[in-house]
Amino acid sequence: METYKEMIDAETFNRLLAPVACGISIYLPIDPEQRDKRAPQARMRALADSAQALLERCETEPSEQANLLDSMRSAVDGVDFARHRDPGLAIFAAHQADGNSLLEVVSLPQSPAELVTAGTDCHIKPLLPLVAANQRFDILALSKANVRLLTATPFTWTELPLEALPIEAQAELDSRPAVEAGPGQNAAQDARKKLLVSSPHYIETAVKAAVGDNPAPLVLVADSHVAGHFRQQVEISQIHEQWLDLNPFALSDTELHARVLDVIRPELEADLNAVLEQVVARLGTGEANVAIRLEEILTAAREGRVEAIVVAEDETVWGRLNQDGSVLAHGTPVPYDADLLNLAAVLTLRHGGRAFAVPHERIPRQVPAVATLRF
Repeated sequence: METYKEMIDAETFNRLLAPVACGISIYLPIDPEQRDKRAPQARMRALADSAQALLERCETEPSEQANLLDSMRSAVDGVDFARHRDPGLAIFAAHQADGNSLLEVVSLPQSPAELVTAGTDCHIKPLLPLVAANQRFDILALSKANVRLLTATPFTWTELPLEALPIEAQAELDSRPAVEAGPGQNAAQDARKKLLVSSPHYIETAVKAAVGDNPAPLVLVADSHVAGHFRQQVEISQIHEQWLDLNPFALSDTELHARVLDVIRPELEADLNAVLEQVVARLGTGEANVAIRLEEILTAAREGRVEAIVVAEDETVWGRLNQDGSVLAHGTPVPYDADLLNLAAVLTLRHGGRAFAVPHERIPRQVPAVATLRF
């Protein structure tokens, strides 16, 4: 059984949204096949060194900047690149506005663009596509002789035990004489699995107990004969209407996960697509509760009026949001500048809105950001 490590969790992500007096954000793509840790270690140290020049954007004391750099370099030196097998790494170090310190080292399940920034917000824009996609779905792999239940996200999967049986089936199992297992075998587990696959209703009981009331879609993977018989006999509310007609036990976990992800991907992007459709519809009717001008979006985000925002993940708009609501944008960053698209996303999320990042070409009117407004 293969298991991938969970990506950034909601608690960590929320910590990155807190206002900071000064913070450094570093993103590093990593080749998972690279065994020599010296190259990524040297590159990460170079990025940490370049952060020192960027700290002039923060109005903090030199001693605080030195402490921040020391924390960042300590985190960099603590990464074991010889064992790190994820395709990306992000490190965030900050002095928070409440006086506390923040230091987060985050493994990324997809390769990011190399980046180092410093400013009064953590740079979370590259995380937005990962956070939006990080939704659960389940996989029921079934054949005449075997059954497995996996719980997954686009970046991770792990097997769930199928332990529950109906009372009569458990009684039958308990009444069977013990069978001595050979080397590397577990006779009790084998007997349980044979009994489990003997009846769709036994599988139904075990699956329902394992997933509980979690509404995550359950994708069935089985050949047509097995799948047809199973779907006619059971009632599991989470079963997805689309299933895969193939033998799941002829695939590796990686291949199985990828095939199911292709089926479930439209549902993972449903929220994003709904926002984009809403933007197009509101622009078409001239409604006031949509914004495509960055200055208007930033002002609304600061006031907590943005319901959802979509920013260009492959574009940066350097500048500042002034207290009077005016925006000063630059082609290249100058001291105290920030990526205004990142700022708009951070402000939206702080006020309970939703934020997405997509390639620029997917955004209506080809603007850097669009937003739906609460009022």
